[in-house]
Amino acid sequence: MRIDDILSNIEIPDDLNAVVQNSICDAEMYRRKRQRYNRIFASSAAAVFVMFTSLIIGQPAWARSIPFIANVFDYVNENLIVKGQFTPYVTNINETVQSNGIGITITEIYCDGENLFISYNINSCESFSDLADTTYMGNQIELDQTITITITDGDSVPVSLDDIGNGQYVYGQFTDDHNYVGASSYLQEKEAFPEKFTADICIDEVRILSDREVNRDCAIAGNWRFSIPVEVNRTDLSVLYPDVENRGHTIDKITVSPFLVSVYTSYPDIYSDRKYIDYDVVCFSDLSDVPLACNGIAGDTQAFYKFNRADMKGSLRIYVVDYAEMREKGENTTDENVIKKYAITDTVIQLD
Repeated sequence: MRIDDILSNIEIPDDLNAVVQNSICDAEMYRRKRQRYNRIFASSAAAVFVMFTSLIIGQPAWARSIPFIANVFDYVNENLIVKGQFTPYVTNINETVQSNGIGITITEIYCDGENLFISYNINSCESFSDLADTTYMGNQIELDQTITITITDGDSVPVSLDDIGNGQYVYGQFTDDHNYVGASSYLQEKEAFPEKFTADICIDEVRILSDREVNRDCAIAGNWRFSIPVEVNRTDLSVLYPDVENRGHTIDKITVSPFLVSVYTSYPDIYSDRKYIDYDVVCFSDLSDVPLACNGIAGDTQAFYKFNRADMKGSLRIYVVDYAEMREKGENTTDENVIKKYAITDTVIQLD
């Protein structure tokens, strides 16, 4: 379920000013819980890796109209899930593959060791309006893609990346009716990225998303293959190890990058058999009175959560909570004072 669909179903009472922030936050927390629920109870499957040879072709005649945008991340920053000034950190790539009338250019790439960011320019010979039989969303295109990484040093073992970082969706904007620019973020579920690796990117479908009905999305099949060398850039990245523990719940590590704060935690195996996924990490900062939105994955005894740096300022208050008691007592789960009261353990870091 898309977050837009959830928000559209929220009933707004007359006292709008008093509740709108809590309603939005509840919708975001519902999305996060659904993501984690699916992660914990999904059946595991053996990973199948296929190595692709990338064919990088010269610029076709119809692609000459592609607008030159030197810094795609910064150009579409307002539409990105992860915001910030990427220019000092990215590596320019500018490799194009064309298939079935669609040219895809990987323009920039950046890896901080825990997250991978890729910017794209998608160009269509035929106008997007003619391809789609409906009006389309102006800030998203979906890519049916698989990304594997091959370690450069040591054993060459492909590892599949996870799309929890919104990698399937390229957030950005249409520059005209033939061109779309945007960016996505990716991560590994269990490990950090190696210092040097090759990102083998296999895209099988470009989907133009209808702004009305999902079944009216326009899907263009194709064969876009890239093989991009990547080197980790840890500039302005710091790692903290809080010494906090209570009832077997710990905050193990906090990684602060220019764009994300990642919180890694451990806990007893007491949540996986419950009807609801009660375990959560809730963060507040000086910019807002409501919990910060995040993406993350929670397993039986370990979890990580990623919060946008652009959403925070000053102090970051981190709480590990079990929602069961709050739910039983009907407490407000978006109020920081309530969260602090019921928190199992917590810590505070200063960002500025």
